[in-house]
Amino acid sequence: MVLQSLLRWGSDQQKSELLPELASGRKLGAICFTEPNAGSDLEGIKTTFVEVGDMIEVSGSKKWITCGAIADVFIVFGRLGDKPVAILIDKDTPGIKINPAPEMLGFRAAHLANIQLNGCMVHKDNLFGHPGTAFRFMAPYALDWGRLSVTWACVGMLRACVEETAEFVLRRESFGHALIEHGSVRSLFTELAIQYDAALLLTLQATRLKDAQVAHASNDILTAKYFSSRAIAGQAATAVQLFGARGCEETGPVARFYRDAKIMEIIEGSTQISEILLAKRYAIRHNNTKKREIETMGQN
Repeated sequence: MVLQSLLRWGSDQQKSELLPELASGRKLGAICFTEPNAGSDLEGIKTTFVEVGDMIEVSGSKKWITCGAIADVFIVFGRLGDKPVAILIDKDTPGIKINPAPEMLGFRAAHLANIQLNGCMVHKDNLFGHPGTAFRFMAPYALDWGRLSVTWACVGMLRACVEETAEFVLRRESFGHALIEHGSVRSLFTELAIQYDAALLLTLQATRLKDAQVAHASNDILTAKYFSSRAIAGQAATAVQLFGARGCEETGPVARFYRDAKIMEIIEGSTQISEILLAKRYAIRHNNTKKREIETMGQN
């Protein structure tokens, strides 16, 4: 998200200084949207930017920031007066406090952190993009990449669930037969495998459209994220069910997927936010399609 945002919105100076470091892995970046009282509703962001000569004083609190505990540089979203803005802040800037948040249900490898910004003084050259565009253009652009990353994570977990479960139901015997020979097991495994295939196809389509810079790629990314996150939330539970008690062991092959899966329905736009956005978009799309068909029939 940070790399792609820099490529799209960063100044020449910001790109020359940061892109080589980030691309090489010498530095890591994190993007800071979420606050204690602002998640999907970006308008609720309260972090303040105040001009002080050539400097910007940044104050606020960011919560559950992905890679926040290990990042070297942050893109922080807030407000400069009445204008939504973003700024680049180095982790060593005086006034920044990084508090790791390890006690999460899942997604623990993401090194989440809560970031406290206590009057951090940052030069104006670190302002990111154009003031006033942060929420309307910059945030959605970054979220596209975040959603695509989450979607592929869901697909990866679905694949792992299929592969781990396939080996188990073929090897494990019950009542004299392999588990896969039992009708109820076949039903559960079939649904798991098909949900993986469907999620993979939707995600590949969204990724290809994004790579081709197709205008409606954002809609396809959101669709793929919505479907894939719901699929893994349901099918990770199926994998646990098929493994029985072994599936509930913390060291087992699917317990982590079960914990991580729920997080995927929340981060980068919850399932409910996705439904709000997708319902209207699909209604408009299909209504326009119907109108075009009627017009074509009339012309014929």
